[in-house]
Amino acid sequence: MKPFPYYSLLNALLVLIPALLLGAGQSYGQPSKAPESLVSSSPAAEKPAYPGGQNYLKRAPSSAQWSIKVQYLPEYEQEAKVETEGKATKAAGEPPTLEVLTVTKTGDTMRVERAGTSGKKWTTWVVGQLQFLVWPDGSQCAELNLTNSLDAIDLYSHNTSISDFPGLEWVTTANFRTIATYGDKNCLVYQDQLVSAHDDSGKPIAFYTVTACVDVESRKPVALQKAGIVMTYEWKEAPASALVLPPNVQALLKERAAALRQLTTQSVKPF
Repeated sequence: MKPFPYYSLLNALLVLIPALLLGAGQSYGQPSKAPESLVSSSPAAEKPAYPGGQNYLKRAPSSAQWSIKVQYLPEYEQEAKVETEGKATKAAGEPPTLEVLTVTKTGDTMRVERAGTSGKKWTTWVVGQLQFLVWPDGSQCAELNLTNSLDAIDLYSHNTSISDFPGLEWVTTANFRTIATYGDKNCLVYQDQLVSAHDDSGKPIAFYTVTACVDVESRKPVALQKAGIVMTYEWKEAPASALVLPPNVQALLKERAAALRQLTTQSVKPF
């Protein structure tokens, strides 16, 4: 089977927008065995006009399933090995895989199964705007706090308040760069720089580059790179039946609903 083209979106776009890529004072060398570039077509001499329509599909169909492979890029390989305590694996010619997320959606319920290098699988259940994390052995679960998860690659918290695809909130028409081929898909390519650090006065002092490829036809996300991490999406067949919450998650959800009812029906004494 031909290996999937996981190589850096940043390197693939160097000839297109060098000012963005080199603005932070970084340069990226080519690895000795580089996989095929994510964006393999030659960029146009001039930026093409945006073709219209939504920038990306914010909500998946009511019945859908997709997987997200999370990898460190070759130039970040050493950091990947350190952060995963030497457990990161690297197939010949592609970056080490850190996590694989399998997302299943039916109605307003989503199940995010997170498989890491340890072999254990953590599961996040998303019910409306509530989320519950279930331990690998299924014995424990807890409600998740979504604070600060919108602009972070937080694999436990899958904040869907804006979109079913966290991490793409920055994608707008203003950030559209070109149309290019990714694998066998014709993609809209977006790029921007986000703030990664502030000084004591709140002034931004460090930035990182984000790049996204979105299928021109379906507007489904195809790839997302944030700094040294690349996430690639693979769409699968829709689930045959509706998701069913495990008993411990159902119990927590009932407790949450009861607490909310009590809070909203409590009488308030006048001053």
